[in-house]
Amino acid sequence: MLILIGFPSEEIELIRDLDDEIVVLGPEHLQMKLNDIVESPPQEIFENIEEQRIVLLHKISREKIGEIIREIRKRIPMHIIFATSTPTSIEWKIKDLIEELKEEDLYFSRGGNR
Repeated sequence: MLILIGFPSEEIELIRDLDDEIVVLGPEHLQMKLNDIVESPPQEIFENIEEQRIVLLHKISREKIGEIIREIRKRIPMHIIFATSTPTSIEWKIKDLIEELKEEDLYFSRGGNR
């Protein structure tokens, strides 16, 4: 499952073929836990909730993760944060997970300096 945050609809269409299950989150999902999203994925496309594009990869094999990331980067030449779900992150609210991923991205973009 690919969970997309911050992607405009035209970009979603560019990557829709990369996984059988694509979920696009909107403002109404910010207070939900990631686990709730993966257990009962929304079926429609929602408006952007974030300027930063984020792809959460859930239950995808290590080999396929690399392929998907390379293909998304080729099709959408924008800065995208990629993350896999973990036993810890699955329990986080979407809004908290977004903030954590943005902080980590900033940290690593500065070469590990806060």
